[in-house]
Order: sequence, then structure tokens, then C-alpha cells
Amino acid sequence: MGTGHSNLHLCHHNIVGFTAEITSQISDYPYYSPSPSGALVIPSIVSYNGTTYPVTSIGYSAFLNCSGLTSVTVPSSVTCIDVAAFANCNSLTSITSYSVFPPDQGEDAFKGVDKNIPLNVPAESVQTISQLSRGLTH
Repeated sequence: MGTGHSNLHLCHHNIVGFTAEITSQISDYPYYSPSPSGALVIPSIVSYNGTTYPVTSIGYSAFLNCSGLTSVTVPSSVTCIDVAAFANCNSLTSITSYSVFPPDQGEDAFKGVDKNIPLNVPAESVQTISQLSRGLTH
């Protein structure tokens, strides 16, 4: 397992098998020094020791209490947003996800985030969610 830095907006990662997970900078609270702020763009790939890995998850408490974050962009490669990944990021004003299928979310992934902020998704995602919800109600 390797650890490295992405040059995109202070995203740190762990290599797990053949994929990468976005993690916090420090393993103990407060997790960042200084805390990321502004627009956060999660990379879709990271490189470590000359090998490129797809980013498939945002790890446990990865951005917990990063109250200076104003927006988050999640690539389509992310299939899981772990427990408390963005908890208490109470300055978020928008979330953009490029996934057609919504990523699985751990408990309290967005706890403390205003539930009325815009969630921007691809048009296909809206159609997919609509079809899935119709299937669940019939």
C-alpha cells in the first residue's frame, strides 16, 4: 500500500489493490493542516511510483470539518463516499457528481451540510434515478 499526494487541491490518497482512495492528509484529527478551502476537485486518477490508478472512493472522514470548502466535484470513477467524508463541511454551496449511478454513501457522509444546496448531475443520472425509483414503487 502506498501513500502519495495528488497535485489537485490537496487531495491525498492511498493505493488499495488496483485502485486509489482519497483520504485525509493526517490520520488523526484535525486531519488537515491547513484545512482545504474553496472549490475541491477530486481527481479521477492518481499516479504513484509511475503507475496510474483510478480513484474509486472517498475515504472515512476524508474532509471532515473542512468548513472552508465551498464546492465539491466528484468524478464518475468514484463509486463510494465513505462515512463522514464531508461531514460538517457547512460552507458547501454546491456538489457536482459526474456519475450516472449515484455513489454509495456511508452513514453521515454529508452530515451538517445544507440539504438544499444544488446537486449537479449528468442528465443520464436523472433518468437513471427516475427509472430506479419507478421500479421500486411498482
